[in-house]
Amino acid sequence: MLSDQTFIRLHGKLHEYVPTAYRDLVVLRGELGAVWSQAGNAAIPASLLFRAGGTESVRGYDFQSIGNERAGTVYPALYLAAASVEYQHWVSEHWGGAAFYDVGTAADAWQDKSLFHAVGGGVRWRSPVGTVRLDLAYGSQKNQIRLHLSFGVAF
Repeated sequence: MLSDQTFIRLHGKLHEYVPTAYRDLVVLRGELGAVWSQAGNAAIPASLLFRAGGTESVRGYDFQSIGNERAGTVYPALYLAAASVEYQHWVSEHWGGAAFYDVGTAADAWQDKSLFHAVGGGVRWRSPVGTVRLDLAYGSQKNQIRLHLSFGVAF
């Protein structure tokens, strides 16, 4: 209310866990974000704009490395879209493996931006405090392999 810039920001994430067999699980994830402003993104704080890439976004790319890239610097963007499909197979109560495909982008104009794709696999361990995920992912646009370590919720 005390700002000199008026804008609207919408951001949402969806995670869907679909059991497909006794020891198999499909995890679907989607994320959308948008900022609308008459003055563009120059007057909006960078923390309220979007970048993609990293463990909870598009694996296979550095954290927040997908956005408006100029002269080697990645600036935040007005729009964000990311999705993932992951198949998990549990070989025991505590240990499993996963294969996944991630796709996403962050841009100021949809027609000017290509999608960033990543594929990979990993190991899952159900610890007493939640699932520990260790993933190796290949980001095809930047031709790089990245290791991702993350912790999930216990359920």
